[in-house]
Amino acid sequence: MGSIKENHQVLLEKIDAALRRSGRQGERVDLVAVTKNTGIPRIEEAIAAGLDCFGENRVQEAREKIPHFADRAIAWHMVGHLQRNKVKVALSLFSMIQSLDSLDLAREVSRRGGSIGGSAEFLIQVNSSGEESKHGIGPSELEDFLGAVDTMPNIRIRGLMTIAPFTDEALRVREAFRALFRLFEKARKLPLVNSEMRFLSMGMTGDYEIAIEEGSNLIRIGTALFGQRR
Repeated sequence: MGSIKENHQVLLEKIDAALRRSGRQGERVDLVAVTKNTGIPRIEEAIAAGLDCFGENRVQEAREKIPHFADRAIAWHMVGHLQRNKVKVALSLFSMIQSLDSLDLAREVSRRGGSIGGSAEFLIQVNSSGEESKHGIGPSELEDFLGAVDTMPNIRIRGLMTIAPFTDEALRVREAFRALFRLFEKARKLPLVNSEMRFLSMGMTGDYEIAIEEGSNLIRIGTALFGQRR
């Protein structure tokens, strides 16, 4: 692995190549640098390399890090599973929570958001691979789920997120991403009031090129930027 700046440049080149392969040349793909188990100095190095959007998997780790960067013009995303008892803290830390995955969680977010004036945006996590180990709503539930949360106070849905199946079979990974893209396109046509389908968050270090080829415009990258962590 090179420096974070070098790794970032390689990523940008591979993103551009994936966009060209899929006929999307010139389109924008946003990058969330996932800082799980990454220390403050490495995050500082990433900011110096031009990265301005970071993601954390756990609220407790984020709570320890994010205050160090309060004076920086950077955004923080929650990219891991969010427990209901961590909602209040998460709303005070993150500008986007990518893992809204149940009505119970949505109701807690709506309630807490009103009490603290939270301004976070949300992506709905969909279990597009059907794996029992994964969080997320089922694909067949999405339309009803969107209808339910669209009118909840203090919730602004901005798109969908999924995690690819844990497999080396590229075809299975591609099928999961393709399935979410179809759902995304369908959701964009629904008569929503407060929701807007802007972001399709698919792809991590091992599969982001496939994800971009299948329509992703938001990727979550840790290892390819920061190297292996504990």
